[in-house]
Amino acid sequence: MKAIPTYALSFRSGLLLAGLAALLSGCGEKPAPPADAGPSLPPAAVRLQKIEAVSQPALEEVVGTVLPRLQAVLEAKVSGRITRLSAALGQSVKQGDVLVELATLEIQARLDQARAALRQAELDLNRTTRLHKQSAATQAELDAAQTRHQVAQAAVAEAEALAGYGRIAAPFDGVVARKLADEGDLAMPGKPLLELEGRAGLRLVADVPGLLAPRIRPAAELAVRVDAIPEPLTGTVAEIAPAADPASRTVRVKVDLPAAPGLRAANLAGWRCRSARPPFSSSRPPRGSGGASLRSCLSPPTAKPGCAWCAAASRPPRASRSFPGSRPARRSSWMAPRRCARDSHSPRHSARP
Repeated sequence: MKAIPTYALSFRSGLLLAGLAALLSGCGEKPAPPADAGPSLPPAAVRLQKIEAVSQPALEEVVGTVLPRLQAVLEAKVSGRITRLSAALGQSVKQGDVLVELATLEIQARLDQARAALRQAELDLNRTTRLHKQSAATQAELDAAQTRHQVAQAAVAEAEALAGYGRIAAPFDGVVARKLADEGDLAMPGKPLLELEGRAGLRLVADVPGLLAPRIRPAAELAVRVDAIPEPLTGTVAEIAPAADPASRTVRVKVDLPAAPGLRAANLAGWRCRSARPPFSSSRPPRGSGGASLRSCLSPPTAKPGCAWCAAASRPPRASRSFPGSRPARRSSWMAPRRCARDSHSPRHSARP
C-alpha cells in the first residue's frame, strides 16, 4: 500500500474544517430586522397596456424666423451730411413723417439756377408773343421762345425733385426697428439709415425642403410653435414660392400669424410636417407626440421583391476561415443599407449588389 504524504493530509483536513464551519454558520437563526425600520410603503398602482402593432407617420420639424409682414430699409438717394435725424429706436411713426434731413447745398444751388432760367424764359416768351401779334416777330421765333420756356420748366421740376431727396419720410405707419446712422454722418446711396417695421402683423418665414413642399397648400392652417409662447398658434399659409432654390433645394414658405402676447419679430418658430417617407411600423401604442418608438426605428425593414441589395441583407452570415476560438466573419453592412427597403425610389434597388 502506497503511503500518503503528510502535506496532502493536512490540506484535506483543512478543507474539511472549512466546510464544517460554513455548515454550522448557516444553521443559525435569521437575524432580526433593525428596530428603527420605517413603515412599509403603500402598494403601487399598476396599469396594464395591451401592446399592438400600429402605423405611425414620420414627422419632420420645419423651423423658420418670425418677421413683420411689411418692412422697409430707408436709404438716401443723394449724398449729403445728415443735419437732423428725429427718429428714435422703437418710436412709432406715421406715413409721411420726415425722419431724416440732409444738407444738399449743391442741389439747392442748381434749383436756384433753374428757377432763374425759368423767369428769363417767361420774359422772352411774353416779349416774343407781343411782337408776333404786332407782326414784328416771325412764327419761328415764337416757337423757339415757347420751347425754351418748356425746357426751363422741366429743369426746375428736376431740381425740385433732387432737392426733395434731401428729406426722407416714412413710407407707411410703423415702428423704428433699427437706427443705423446719427446726426453728422455722411449719407450716400446704398447706405442704410433706418429700418421700419409695419403694423400689418407678423409672419413666419421658413425654407421647406423640396420633398415636403408639395404637402403644403395655400390657405392651409398649421399649428405653429414659437419659442417665446408656450401654447401653439394657428397660422395660415400666405405665400409659397413657385420654384425651389437651386443651391439649398428648399422652397420659401410664408405663414401669417395671429396677434399674441409675447410674439415679436426675430422669434424662432416652426411646425411639424408629415414626412415624405412611408410610416414606421411600431409595436408600441401611439403616444401624444406622434413619434415612432425606438424599437420601430431599429427594427429591420421589409425586403423589396427583386432587389439584390435586400436579398443580400436577408442571407445568413457566411462563416470564413478562422483560427480556433475566433468569431466567424459577418457580411459587411454596406452591402444592404437599412434605408434601401423603406425608400421605394432609392437608387439602391438595382440588379447588382
